[in-house]
Amino acid sequence: MTVGMAIQGVSPLSDIGDLAAAWTLDILIPRLCLAILFLSVSLVKLTLRYPIRVYVGANPVVRSIVQRCPSFQKDYRPPSWACGAWAQAVIYMYRSWRNNHLRGFAREVIRLPDGECVSSYWMAPPGPMRDAVMQCKVDGREEETDAIIEALVYHMPCDERLPPIVIICHGVFQNGADLYDFCRFMTETCGYVVCVFNRRGNDMPLSRARFNTVGDQADFRFILSRLREFFPNNGFYGVGISAGSSLLARYLGDAGEECELEGGVLISGGYDMELSLRHMTPLADLVVTTQAKSFFLERNEETLARQDGPGLQRLKRSRSMQEFHEHLHVFDGKASREEYFQTHNPALVLDRIARPVVYINAYDDMCFPGHFTFQYKHLVERCQLATIVHMERGGHGTFYENWDAGSSRAFQCVREFVDCLHKE
Repeated sequence: MTVGMAIQGVSPLSDIGDLAAAWTLDILIPRLCLAILFLSVSLVKLTLRYPIRVYVGANPVVRSIVQRCPSFQKDYRPPSWACGAWAQAVIYMYRSWRNNHLRGFAREVIRLPDGECVSSYWMAPPGPMRDAVMQCKVDGREEETDAIIEALVYHMPCDERLPPIVIICHGVFQNGADLYDFCRFMTETCGYVVCVFNRRGNDMPLSRARFNTVGDQADFRFILSRLREFFPNNGFYGVGISAGSSLLARYLGDAGEECELEGGVLISGGYDMELSLRHMTPLADLVVTTQAKSFFLERNEETLARQDGPGLQRLKRSRSMQEFHEHLHVFDGKASREEYFQTHNPALVLDRIARPVVYINAYDDMCFPGHFTFQYKHLVERCQLATIVHMERGGHGTFYENWDAGSSRAFQCVREFVDCLHKE
C-alpha cells in the first residue's frame, strides 16, 4: 500500500511537458498581447495628426517671423494615449508633482510699494550666470533684495550676446516650481534667462487682504520697471499662461508704445476675462472653483476675515468661477464687479497692443473651449501685430506631443517666436 501511494505521487514525463508548455504560454501570451498593443498604439499615433490654423496680422515683420517658425506650420501630433484635454492635464499634474521643488531656481522676495511681499523665481542658462545665481542659495542670500539680480548683472555678457529675459506670468494657482519644466527648457535649450513673477497670494501668504485671480497691473509694472533699471540693454519678452495671459495682455494693451516688452506669447488665454468664465466646462468650473477656495481663501482666511468677513463668506459659498468673481472686487479694492472687470479685462485693450503678440489656443481646452475662443480669430484684422494659432487638440496650457516636457508645442512656439523676434 505504501509502495502504491509512492508510485501514484510520481509525475509522469507527459505531465512535466504539459506543465512546461503551460508555463511558456503564460509568459508568451501576455508579451504577445503587449506587443500587439504597442504596435496598435504606434499605428494610431501615426494617424493622429491635427492641422494647425494660423491667422496673421498684416504687419510684414510679423508675417516674416511666422514664416520662420516651423512649429506654427507643422501638424500637431499628440500622444495616442493622451490626445484628450484631461489626459494632457494628467501629464502636467504628474510632472508638476514630480518637479514641485526649487531645484535650479533662486527665489527673490520683493517688497511692493504698499508693503505686501511677492516673489520671483530666477533660472539662468548653464554657465557662469547659473553658477552665480545658485551661489546665492548656498550663501543664504537667496531672498536678499537685489542679490540675485546683481549676480546676474555681474556675469552678463558685455557684447551682442546679451541673452533675452523671458518674464513668465503663470496660471491662477501656479508658482515658479510648477513651471520648472518650461523654465529648464527655455534656459538649457534656448539660452534665455527666465524670471517667473509670482503674484499676490500665489507663492507667499497674504499679509494684506488684497488679491485677485489674474494679478495686479501696478505690481507688474513695478516689477518690470525695476528689472529695466538693472538690465537696460536686454530684450524683455513676456509669456502668459491661462490667467497669466490676462495680466500680460492687459499690460500690453494699456502700455501701448510705452511697453517695456519686445513681444509676448499668450497660451490658453480666454481673451475676454468676463465672458470666458461663462463658457468653462462644468467639470473644469467645479475643479477650478474648489481650488480657488482652497488656494486663496483657506490659506489666508484670518487675513481676509479681518478685512471683510461677510465678503469672505460670500466667496466661500460660490459654486462657479463666475459667481466667485461676482464678489471678488471687495478684496481687490474695487467698488463693484463692473469696476473689477473694467480694470482687469484684457478684451477692452487688445486692439491697442503695439508689440508682436501670439495667441495659442486649443479647441478641446476645458477651461476656455474653442467654440468661444476661436471666434477671436478676427482680432488680426484689428491688430496688425497679432498672430493667432488654433489647434484642435492640446488641452489647457499643455500641448504635449510626448511624455517629456520639451515636447510641448507651446514651448516650441515660444522658443521659435522669441528667437526670431530677438534677431530682428
